[in-house]
Amino acid sequence: MPTLKAAQPPKYHPKLYATSLKIEGSPKSLLLDVETATPQEAAEAAANEWMGGDRCPDISTGAAIYVRHYLLDGTVALDSPFLLDQQSLEQTRRKWAKRAVEKEKYNNQIENFRRQTIARMRQHLAHGQIAEAELDGLKVAFENGHQDHPELKAVVTLERPSSLTGLGALQFRGSAVLAARAVGHSGGDDAWEHWLAILVGYLLENDERGEYIAKQRGISHSGDSEEKVTEIYEIDQLSKASALCCSWLKAGMPASEEFSGKLANSVAAPAAQFEGGQSGRAGETGEDDSSTPHQDADQVRRARAEAVAKLIKELNVLKPQMFEDEKEYNLLQTKYPDFLTFKIAEDRPDLRMKVQCIRGSSRHIRLAQELAGALYGLSWETIADAWKDHKPVRYKRPQAPGKTSKRHSVRPKR
Repeated sequence: MPTLKAAQPPKYHPKLYATSLKIEGSPKSLLLDVETATPQEAAEAAANEWMGGDRCPDISTGAAIYVRHYLLDGTVALDSPFLLDQQSLEQTRRKWAKRAVEKEKYNNQIENFRRQTIARMRQHLAHGQIAEAELDGLKVAFENGHQDHPELKAVVTLERPSSLTGLGALQFRGSAVLAARAVGHSGGDDAWEHWLAILVGYLLENDERGEYIAKQRGISHSGDSEEKVTEIYEIDQLSKASALCCSWLKAGMPASEEFSGKLANSVAAPAAQFEGGQSGRAGETGEDDSSTPHQDADQVRRARAEAVAKLIKELNVLKPQMFEDEKEYNLLQTKYPDFLTFKIAEDRPDLRMKVQCIRGSSRHIRLAQELAGALYGLSWETIADAWKDHKPVRYKRPQAPGKTSKRHSVRPKR
């Protein structure tokens, strides 16, 4: 007599869940696949996605999120191991609404602070006539300073004295004092700080892509101990930025076209789409490798590599501060409002999750390439191809003596 075999238990995917938001009175459910460790985390991730967006649905009639396991064969299990009720959804919706109000308030405060910073630049320039004849010589002096010490940086705030980091600080101070005098400042040993105030105003008006200036949130306290939102500015390639500022001053302070360098021509279009919340996503390999018909393909690929380098730099800053916690992620997003990483991840929950878990990563090149792919609407393989050929020198491995480099055409494996 044949023996009956016991039914095999279903084989669940360890981390993939199908979530659905069901609203009473609505014929259709909202669906979202989520990759998390537990069903509860999947429900919370889906709630944040639906309640935190600009198109938050009306759940006043009643709603709940149902979570189901994905099976290893790609189908979805019928049973629902977790349900997030309407009360929890309302709490999530109120949390995001409060956060939106706080973000708008913060953005207004930052905008006012930047206007004050630019006004300070104008105030310095109003002290006297600009000695245009001296600006050419100063530009050359700053360019020579950049060749000698390209890594020189400055940290500038309105409340405290500025500071310089790196070799060449003394040489820069000397040129900056002369530059401050050339634009009408009376001089003095601290005149170099007045030049930095002018330089920050110039970069805020012209460096929209953050090629030279990085912004960090700061807090100052007034006499009555009230907290005030401010910004701290870090200027990279300090001497080169100063040379560009000299050209801008001599030209009568126009909207700078020279400024954005390599990134301006090829990053502007996709970045502008992203900032408007309409970035394309190709998601396939084999895309056309030029952003516009008139751009040189090599320049476009180089710009993509520059974008990856910028993202790696941001991820290096975030790693020691990120503790795989959503609250920590949101705090860092507020602290670094101009990081491209956060702007891209805003529309990509999968990338947001990877950024949130970055502390466990030793290198961030793959994640930076995925973020850049989302920015341009390209697959990460296409970005990786550009990175392979055009990565900045500091990311290239030194060659062993006697070996010649070989260029491979094989794309990275998924």
